[in-house]
Amino acid sequence: MSVSITGLDQQPEDIDSKTFREFAKSYNKISEQCFMDCANDFTTSEVRRKEDTCINNCLSKYLDMTRRVAMRFQEYHMMVMEPGQTPGIPSTSSENQSNKSGLSSYLPGGS
Repeated sequence: MSVSITGLDQQPEDIDSKTFREFAKSYNKISEQCFMDCANDFTTSEVRRKEDTCINNCLSKYLDMTRRVAMRFQEYHMMVMEPGQTPGIPSTSSENQSNKSGLSSYLPGGS
């Protein structure tokens, strides 16, 4: 059984594999970023309290930011979608077009 995504037929295993690769890439990126920011003392094999706190704060901020961005995308998507509209097919109504002021206005620091 194949699943159509943006006009391409992909097997469910391909989608699972792609999803896992994206997760692994994100995990590696945040792990590296938090390590570079927080691991400072290499004179001992123990993780210092300061480093542990820094890493926990780093990961917590990343997860909160990811959650917030996902929530904003969902809110934006719900705002621009008209009832009964098929996802991925743009609306042609002038009311919907006037409501599309841009996602940046819903993100922190946006206008």
